Order: sequence, then structure tokens, then C-alpha cells
Amino acid sequence: MGKPTEVPQSPQPPQKPAGYEFTIAQNNTIEGLASRMKIIGVLYLVVGGVLTLAGIWTLTQSLIQGLVSLVQVVFFGFMGYWTVQAAASFKLIVQTRGNDISYLMTALEDLRKIYNLQVWLLLVVLALLAIGVLLAVFMMA
Repeated sequence: MGKPTEVPQSPQPPQKPAGYEFTIAQNNTIEGLASRMKIIGVLYLVVGGVLTLAGIWTLTQSLIQGLVSLVQVVFFGFMGYWTVQAAASFKLIVQTRGNDISYLMTALEDLRKIYNLQVWLLLVVLALLAIGVLLAVFMMA
């Protein structure tokens, strides 16, 4: 009789190391932030909806003012959407285990989009303000 043949074991999947987990106190802070961000995001979207109606009505009165209102709609829409998205990612940090850093990075990417939009908007406003001041100075001269 020979040696008994060994039954090959199926390979075990590699153990995924547990990801970083925030503490309970940190999760409470993150959850509070997520809650407030969701409220703000939804309010941005509501204001955007009201501005849409106002913009459409204003278009019937003045093309320029109506277009300015509709530009505001785009701003509030993006701000609301990205804020709600970031809030959802922050909430997932608290609700799940093992993916805190991944969800944190997703939330931070949405926040980066919000601040990029604000930077560009403020640069446009400052440029228009400078043009207005220059025109006023030249018209007075």
C-alpha cells in the first residue's frame, strides 16, 4: 500500500488588512458634519429651484438679468449636488467599517470641487469689478 494521497486544499484568499477606523468621538464629529452638510446641500438645491423659476420669469422681462439669474442656478446646482455628495461620503465613514480613508478621500474630492468653483467664481467677479471700475474712471475723465 502506498502513501495516502493528500487532498489539495483550495488556496485561501489573502487576508485584506483592516483599514483605518476613526474613533467613536471622531465618528460623532464626522456624522454631525455630514448631517449639517446634507441640510446645506439640500437648501442650495431648493434655492437653485426657486432661482430657476425666478430666472425664467426674469427672462421675459430682461434678457441680461434673466441670464444672470440662470448662471446663479448653475452655481447653486453644483454647490448643492457636490455638498450632498460629500455629506453622503462622510456619512459612509460612520456607517461602514474598513473603508474610512476611501470615503474620506471621496468626500474631500467633492469639497475640492466646491472650492474650485468658488475660486473661479470669485476671480470672474473680481475681473468684472475691475473692468467696471476702469470704465467708470475713463468715463469720468
